[in-house]
Amino acid sequence: MLGSRGCTEWLPAQRIRTSIQMAGIRPAEDLRCVLGCFAQPVSASSVENWLLAGTLDLGSSGPRETPQRYVFQVDLEVPLALTFLLTDTGAVAHADDEARAHCGCP
Repeated sequence: MLGSRGCTEWLPAQRIRTSIQMAGIRPAEDLRCVLGCFAQPVSASSVENWLLAGTLDLGSSGPRETPQRYVFQVDLEVPLALTFLLTDTGAVAHADDEARAHCGCP
């Protein structure tokens, strides 16, 4: 019925992922520390991989806040909650307290 077009791109989580990717991902300093702890290159593409693998947690997100805040849960050796703040200059990504504590990050 839809031909080559899929319907998943219209689901809320996928639309939000696309918005974050289009805004440009910038890892915050706390997330840079966590990336190093999990032996990941400190780059936007590493964060983007976690974004794509994560599950949107709308209950913890704040889509009506300024800036908009979206939380994605990522299953790693230590569960990670990535928080993206959509600002005028990009999507700033932060790590949650549990992951920072596990890695000894400020």
